[in-house]
Amino acid sequence: MTEAAFVRSFLVVYALSAAFAVWLIWMNAAATDALKNATIAVASALPLLVAALPYLSRERTSARFDLILIYDSQEKCFATGNSWNAYQAAYSNMFTNLAEIPDATKAETLEKAMENKGLDIIEKGILEGMLELFFQGWDLELSEHPGPVGTAKSYHSASTEAQMVVPIDQLRAYFEHNKLITQPGVLVFSKLVLPPDTDIRSQPEPDARTIILTNPLTKTVISIHPSMAIVAQRGVWGVVDQDITAPNRYYTISYEVSVTMTSSLLKRYAPKMKPMRRWFTVLTDRIASFDWKRVETEIEHSRLRDALSKSLDGR
Repeated sequence: MTEAAFVRSFLVVYALSAAFAVWLIWMNAAATDALKNATIAVASALPLLVAALPYLSRERTSARFDLILIYDSQEKCFATGNSWNAYQAAYSNMFTNLAEIPDATKAETLEKAMENKGLDIIEKGILEGMLELFFQGWDLELSEHPGPVGTAKSYHSASTEAQMVVPIDQLRAYFEHNKLITQPGVLVFSKLVLPPDTDIRSQPEPDARTIILTNPLTKTVISIHPSMAIVAQRGVWGVVDQDITAPNRYYTISYEVSVTMTSSLLKRYAPKMKPMRRWFTVLTDRIASFDWKRVETEIEHSRLRDALSKSLDGR
């Protein structure tokens, strides 16, 4: 028997005992000590009420990330580098299969790149990351395995909780504003597995994207906003080299992505909140893999390994 089951058993015994005592006082309200006993009954309930009041508050957990797209103002498209690099590896969910849509990475101006075009790519990448992660189940535990070329991650099912399966066709209907999602052949996964009774929807705006996941226990909001664009006159180290002839060729566009999970009223300490917290941890860790701080660290490690390899090969 779980701890929650013990708690509920004790509460049932307490409730029955208290109800019986109150019933006895009610039925014998004319007794000489009835007023005293009624006072004792009310007074005994006050500490319990005070102890339980924190359960009325909602639990709010959030995480914030900075995602980066690189815009080539000369080619008028997003750039990922001419050769394979750590940025391409980290942002593969954003750019995989975009060849299915000829103009997917094209943008005539920096403004268009920063808003609709860039927002579509970021939203597509986050959703594909979720599809990749939550393909077989939603209640997962994360394990990390450090190795000589980086830290590998693995996920295994943490429970046999019920689940909700959203077919890819249904998911495309929820994101009909984003052709990178609706175009057949771009997203290759056939379904998304979510916590039971979860409703997923998107709220597109000209300068933002919001993905909302709601179920009886929690409401999770993933918001995407462009924050700034900065000219990269020296290029982006490890991704695109400096163009000496056109120093203002490349721009980095930053997007602020925040993920917030809020528990439903009276559900903060519900037994099934534990797997929901695991789900949130795994979800935010997946989105964190796009965060520029982590990507920049991977670029540094990759360049350092390449430099050491060349140095050793030259001995």
